[in-house]
Amino acid sequence: MRKALLPLLAAGMTLLASHAYADSYTGVYNGFDYESSMLILDEEKLFLVPEEIDLPDMEPGDVVTVEYEDQDDILLVNSVTLSQ
Repeated sequence: MRKALLPLLAAGMTLLASHAYADSYTGVYNGFDYESSMLILDEEKLFLVPEEIDLPDMEPGDVVTVEYEDQDDILLVNSVTLSQ
């Protein structure tokens, strides 16, 4: 019985490891690169913003929180909110 479960457990672990995971990051807004659709925070943290995501009106220096998924080292934005 145990030997039969090991391959299933290994397959499940592989699936979990390969999926994207959601996370959040709070930092200082530096700008947006319209050519690459990249949101820039803390002068070095880059997030890819899909077309369907609406961004709040932001000014450099604003503190924002980004909800994102890490997909193979690409930080894909789900939402952006201004911190109060």
